[in-house]
Amino acid sequence: MYKLYVGNFNSNNGFRIISLDNNFNKTNDKSTNESNYNSYLYCVDNNLVLSTVETKGTKNNPNGKIVVFRLDDENNLKVVASFNSFGLNPCHITYNEEKRLISASNYDSGNLSLFFLDNTDNLVLKQVLTFFRNSLIHCSLFNKDNLHIVDKGASKIYTLNLAEKNELITSISFKDDVQPRHLINRDNKYFYLISESKPLIITLEYSDNLFKIIDVQRLSNNQCTGCAIKYFEDSDMLYTTIRGSNEIKIFSTSQIVPKFVQTIPSFGLNPRDIDISEDLAVVTNLDSNSLSLYKKCNDGTLDYLNSLPTVSPSFVKIKKC
Repeated sequence: MYKLYVGNFNSNNGFRIISLDNNFNKTNDKSTNESNYNSYLYCVDNNLVLSTVETKGTKNNPNGKIVVFRLDDENNLKVVASFNSFGLNPCHITYNEEKRLISASNYDSGNLSLFFLDNTDNLVLKQVLTFFRNSLIHCSLFNKDNLHIVDKGASKIYTLNLAEKNELITSISFKDDVQPRHLINRDNKYFYLISESKPLIITLEYSDNLFKIIDVQRLSNNQCTGCAIKYFEDSDMLYTTIRGSNEIKIFSTSQIVPKFVQTIPSFGLNPRDIDISEDLAVVTNLDSNSLSLYKKCNDGTLDYLNSLPTVSPSFVKIKKC
């Protein structure tokens, strides 16, 4: 059995939970309309779900929101906290479970908000970080005592040291035509970054608070854009989605530097996100209003199974039951 947690960009449909049986057939579909435009989700093991919510910068509600959901055993959703994101159109959220810190990337206002999640699931604002005039903060990533912050607009990654009075440094700057989008951690020493504009996979080595480029690979032509990147540690595989060509490209990372393995269609338009489990992969096709399901083979490659209709899916997380 599987549960798919799905965020979406739709004003009439909120965060969804789609249940699948062991043959990957849909058995149930629940949603909540208490929170719409869920742009990104972070799922905690204790049935807690954190979400960024875009408001499209409306006059009466210029800032986005952070919403905390609690799920019961029947997949019923309850909103337990809703808080100002202190920025425009937040597009990413992540969580440090040890320090109980939430980091929300406010894309259009180019800032980042840090929150503390207390024992009653309430949010307490700790800090708002503001960068450059052209900044577009697209994601952040906790790594030990550091928070790495990806600025697509200024083509930089910043590192905030959480243990040393929140010292912030620029840990790498890219050329202006490289738009870093998502950063993922391989083993605390090596990281993978997908660039939106080219698109590219960039392999980074992290040492002494700085990132160094050790490999760059082009994913497609300049008419396409890089979107999602996920690392599956159990098989040392890297999965990327590409908009324009509407493809998934898969790489082996057993030798650190990615080695191309497979290209497979996303079977939909604008594959915004992908998630991988031990035997299932799911892609959100934002402009086709569908999820594409794939069987994950033992060698890490994917075989297409089917598609599920879902309105404007922006994010997916697989949970095996």
